[in-house]
Amino acid sequence: MKISERTRGHGACRRLAGRILFGICACLLLAAPVAAADCDGPAGPDGGRFAVSHLDGKKQLSFNDAGCALVWRDKQCTSRQMTFDSTALTHDYASGAELPIAKGFFVRGSDTPSPGGFTILAFADAAAAREFVAGHGGRLLSYDDLLQEDLSAP
Repeated sequence: MKISERTRGHGACRRLAGRILFGICACLLLAAPVAAADCDGPAGPDGGRFAVSHLDGKKQLSFNDAGCALVWRDKQCTSRQMTFDSTALTHDYASGAELPIAKGFFVRGSDTPSPGGFTILAFADAAAAREFVAGHGGRLLSYDDLLQEDLSAP
């Protein structure tokens, strides 16, 4: 075997590694901006019950509406979406207690307005969410179901 035949495969590996590294860097450097102007305001008098927070690298991101946070999430690359899913925190609407967003039960479309207009409320308990739907309307969704919702407009 000639030397050039032996090293030909190494060049292909280097090119593939370069493409992967470029994709990772592009994901980190070209990420979408945080959120629209109506999504990054203060939590308001509700005590932050609509709020979502996420540590994105070294920067703490805060959204005053779960819908705003999910719109931001959808504009990120897959690795950042997965990080968001495993680290973002929201608040139980019933108690105000913090909970991981992926473990929440969500009510969408109730008669309770939210700061960004998406009317998405998080609950730690499915029974409490069902009780809320009975009194205020809307649909009960898991986090996975919520990710499938069209959030292009509030």
